[in-house]
Amino acid sequence: MASALWTVLPSRMSLRSLKWSLLLLSLLSFFVMWYLSLPHYNVIERVNWMYFYEYEPIYRQDFHFTLREHSNCSHQNPFLVILVTSHPSDVKARQAIRVTWGEKKSWWGYEVLTFFLLGQEAEKEDKMLALSLEDEHLLYGDIIRQDFLDTYNNLTLKTIMAFRWVTEFCPNAKYVMKTRH
Repeated sequence: MASALWTVLPSRMSLRSLKWSLLLLSLLSFFVMWYLSLPHYNVIERVNWMYFYEYEPIYRQDFHFTLREHSNCSHQNPFLVILVTSHPSDVKARQAIRVTWGEKKSWWGYEVLTFFLLGQEAEKEDKMLALSLEDEHLLYGDIIRQDFLDTYNNLTLKTIMAFRWVTEFCPNAKYVMKTRH
């Protein structure tokens, strides 16, 4: 008889623990389904966290475009705008690009425009060089220039100038490529 009690007792204990487990699992399922059915509003995604900080740009670029009258493509829809970084004294390199791959205005039926990015030659720029750049600009209309000193250390300024020029004067460009000669 003792052995019969012993075999019945563990089965009752296991049934009781099984009932409690199923009850807890059912309650957990109910709360999960209830939580998922609630409307969710993602408040964090709609908050711009930069408003909580005093945001001031690290470096403000206040350079002005000096030759931009003819270098404007706002009335066009070019597929690709190629911006070539160049030095003011590299007239031969710019001319070589103009007569080779820069001469193409259309590739595979897509409009392609090529422009040259320049800065100022030196603090006291040679008058002949300044005149030749203006003549080159009037002749070809493909020079973009700002009034910062054109040195190796200012290549970042040239890149900023490129992006600024595209957003202000050529906003319809589908693709922009910056390269150097």
